[in-house]
Amino acid sequence: MDRTSIEPRHVELRPAAEHGRTELDGLSGQHHFCFAGFQRADRMEWGLLRAFHEFTLQPGAERTPSLHAGFEILTLVLDGRLRRTGRWAPRAPMMAGAVELVHSGVGADLGVAAIGDVPARYIEIWAKAPRIHGEPRRTVRPRAPRGFARPIASNRPASAETLRWAADARVARATLAADAMLKRRLEPDDCLYVVLRAGRLEANGVVANAGDALAISGPGRLRLAARLPADFYWFRGRGNAEGY
Repeated sequence: MDRTSIEPRHVELRPAAEHGRTELDGLSGQHHFCFAGFQRADRMEWGLLRAFHEFTLQPGAERTPSLHAGFEILTLVLDGRLRRTGRWAPRAPMMAGAVELVHSGVGADLGVAAIGDVPARYIEIWAKAPRIHGEPRRTVRPRAPRGFARPIASNRPASAETLRWAADARVARATLAADAMLKRRLEPDDCLYVVLRAGRLEANGVVANAGDALAISGPGRLRLAARLPADFYWFRGRGNAEGY
């Protein structure tokens, strides 16, 4: 059978209610994969994707610096203002809409603090680097690329707007109008992780609502249909899907 005509090997709904939670003084977080007190054998990673966090820091609160090595960390500032602490302190603040890529290399102490008088809300996406080498590097852009499914980060950027990382993966944000459909052919080693910010999506018959995620692996033909206007992030990378 032609692999492009078959269903993806794995399409799994990960409901928002099953995500991990962190509640500390001045900080709250939601975690799709194992982090701190959230530990599940089936939530270790998905292909090259190791973490997808959403954090809210109250004004003046800080996530104190901790050592990271072997990861490429993409940070998307949704609201408020953030300032890096640790290795790159002090630097200019990151405003709402900014996107930052950190190559942690052989090791970097990374922390972040909310500045200003409103809470700061941001997303962190961690990809496993193909090699642990080199000095840490950091790139910041005032705005993430805009446009339908335009990559925010990729190892093969099609434009100067896309941040380049070493991981064989891409991160994009996409919107679909109600009843619109996005089709993709997945290769045998493709691992796709979709995080729905708003609306309702159906992936080959599996329905996700706002806050839910979909863990998908190839090969096969993927059909993402918007049952309501949908806004979502997706991470598509190569590697073995683990945890199911």
